[in-house]
Amino acid sequence: MTKMQMESKLAVMAGKLYLYKGKEHRVLRYQCETTFSKIVTSREDLVIHHDEADEILGGFLPVDEDTPFVSARQEKEETLPAQVMQIPELSFKSNVPALSNIIMSNIEKLKADPAYIGQANAINDQLKTLIDLGRTEVEMAKMQLALGKMNLQNKDLY
Repeated sequence: MTKMQMESKLAVMAGKLYLYKGKEHRVLRYQCETTFSKIVTSREDLVIHHDEADEILGGFLPVDEDTPFVSARQEKEETLPAQVMQIPELSFKSNVPALSNIIMSNIEKLKADPAYIGQANAINDQLKTLIDLGRTEVEMAKMQLALGKMNLQNKDLY
């Protein structure tokens, strides 16, 4: 391609949107020299030797301005994950009112009858076990959430 042919081709392309190597490029400006041309696009600057111009400029595909192309990689980076993480359900949440009632009942019975201390101690030991179980559930839920986040992040890599 000659310098004049290159200038006329780039004059037509200037200001328009093209798909080149899978990405949108808008030809902003150009400068033609004797054997090569410099093209400045919205993504990168290109130096094209006139011998290769037909092949390279043939790779610039016109894009309809009303429906621009967005590559799958760009779309993935710009949107939130499509999958919503499920927050684990904790069984101790539903038992909290019952546990509170048991504790309050034990306090009332201890006030009324000091002989109840042995039985109250046994009940309190069981309550401590239930509380420890609740703590374990909370830790497990934290781990599930952390694993869910890692899975979403790893999914974005593919």
